[in-house]
Amino acid sequence: MREKPLDQLAGLQGDDPTRVTGVFIKNLTGLRSYLAGFLSTPQDVEDVLQDTYIRALESEKLQPIRSPKAYLYRICKNLALNHRQKASERLNSYIEDLEDVSFHVGGRSLDEQVENELQFSHFCRAAKSLPPQCRKVFVLKKVYGFSNKEISERLGIAVSTVDKHLAKGLIACRDYLKRKGYRFLSAPLASRD
Repeated sequence: MREKPLDQLAGLQGDDPTRVTGVFIKNLTGLRSYLAGFLSTPQDVEDVLQDTYIRALESEKLQPIRSPKAYLYRICKNLALNHRQKASERLNSYIEDLEDVSFHVGGRSLDEQVENELQFSHFCRAAKSLPPQCRKVFVLKKVYGFSNKEISERLGIAVSTVDKHLAKGLIACRDYLKRKGYRFLSAPLASRD
């Protein structure tokens, strides 16, 4: 097991005249356990322990500490509570940011996205129900983006036949979606390119 940085202080106990250092070293294991009750990660515990030791040393330089052990535990508790409060604020801020991002991706709410995906699924079923030649024309136009002329050449049919298949496909898909409860604005059925 790797030695923690504060464990290296144990060698200073005899050399350091301050009472805080000696009491800190003697109670290091207890302080760690105490902090583990407040903090979630070993790294947080070590960070707060280091801050506790530094603050206690700074205080001892200003005036003698009557009860170093109680003082160390009080500093630990206050720093741990502050650390937890800051972590909670960061989490709340993150959740608020996440709320804005995750539920309004691309300017649409999650409900709108789900509804659009459901509508698209119904649209795919509607296209699948078209007669084979009509479905080929429709998919080449709407999925692959071919022009009416390209579809005509590819399938060996007249451009006017492509137009008829597209109109038939759009009407069939619109009617299918209407039966599923979707409403549409009136728009041209097909464009010739």
